[in-house]
Amino acid sequence: MPVFITILFASAFALLAGCSAESTSDTESAEQNENVVEGVWYSIEEAQEKAEAENKKIVIAVYTDWCSICRRMDREVYSKDDIIGTFSDYYYPVRLNAESDKEVTFNGETYKESELALAFGVTSYPTVVFVDETGNPFGSQPGFIEKDVFQDILVFVGSDAYKDQSFEDYKEL
Repeated sequence: MPVFITILFASAFALLAGCSAESTSDTESAEQNENVVEGVWYSIEEAQEKAEAENKKIVIAVYTDWCSICRRMDREVYSKDDIIGTFSDYYYPVRLNAESDKEVTFNGETYKESELALAFGVTSYPTVVFVDETGNPFGSQPGFIEKDVFQDILVFVGSDAYKDQSFEDYKEL
């Protein structure tokens, strides 16, 4: 899978941070679930079906239960109204637990969520994976992304501006 977005945005992200192993208490797990906005997220199967039918992309938030930065993304970024609105405009958003044995179907093949995360090349959490309307993953961005930067990335990718210009050029417009 090409990782052009990771490379393209690398200079724009001075504050990216991935999670490393840490313990999770029941309270932290409950916090994780409280930070997830109901009605925003689709299953991977539903997102893929709708994305193809409605010519929208899929954005996949890959996380783990123990990842404090993942919880921060839920709380400070994914749950914000402007982000939810941009998801609605351009994407079908999906959450994928990189350590789950839950089976999902992607591009007609069955995977455990953990296997699919590996197939996307995810090695740190959180990571956002972009998938086009036909089910082809085409970019990813690991680490925490500030809300305003994430908003810009969502519009940049969702509007297909990434096909004609760099993120830096896009930001100058």
